[in-house]
Amino acid sequence: MQGCLSGTPLKRTEDPRFITGSGKYVDDFHPPGLLHAGIARSPYAHAKINSIDKSEAMKIPGVVTILVGEDISKDIPTLPLSTKEGVVSTPRPPLAIDEVN
Repeated sequence: MQGCLSGTPLKRTEDPRFITGSGKYVDDFHPPGLLHAGIARSPYAHAKINSIDKSEAMKIPGVVTILVGEDISKDIPTLPLSTKEGVVSTPRPPLAIDEVN
């Protein structure tokens, strides 16, 4: 990483591709079976989740599945967090289950 801290410019190997327009971005790749994900955020800063009805959204053409917190809580119980001391688990699940805040 010579030059990084001294203020001298670094020669990056990817620059010529992107400067000339021949670089590829993640959005340029479309492998077979590619799916896109969307996240619906709560319009409320703090609220109790009484229920989530997925039935209308599942009728939209192209929708493959809808996941809510309860669907993934067994597989991904908490989010890992990197700190100077190492990787630790947060007390929060990746998607809200009982309340949003």
